[in-house]
Amino acid sequence: MLFKISQEDVFDDNPHLSILTEFKGITSDEFKFVALYADWKSPYKNLSPEERYQKALLNVSSVRKDKIGKYIEAYHDMQGIGSERESLEALEAALSEIRKRLKGAQGLEADEIKKLSASLIDLTKQRKAIEIMINTEMNINMQKDSSAEDEMSAIDSFHA
Repeated sequence: MLFKISQEDVFDDNPHLSILTEFKGITSDEFKFVALYADWKSPYKNLSPEERYQKALLNVSSVRKDKIGKYIEAYHDMQGIGSERESLEALEAALSEIRKRLKGAQGLEADEIKKLSASLIDLTKQRKAIEIMINTEMNINMQKDSSAEDEMSAIDSFHA
């Protein structure tokens, strides 16, 4: 995860949060909620948006629902995966709907079941492709960050 999330105050664990203007005015509980809901490496990342929302809420005492949307968007943007995450959530919603229809398949025609099954497979492949793209992007960014640190260390060592 981008930030340390624990039972402690998030600002004690991450003092640098106070300088991020995107999160000005956010409470510790709200930031914990946003990180647990929106972080690509969250323990809830594989849940549907509704399930992630509920699980993240269980970890905090309160959030201002009128502010959370903009904080989630800012967190996604900070990770550099905002639009990809939106696509993933749309695919999840479509997959969920198809699964519901297939569970009640008794009233469906064979052709419709076949079409729904094919859609389920296609959408699952698309979701996987987007997940790989996000993971690749996140890994590239992390490698750039760590290689920049390595280069600085080498320079510092050279001048020492």
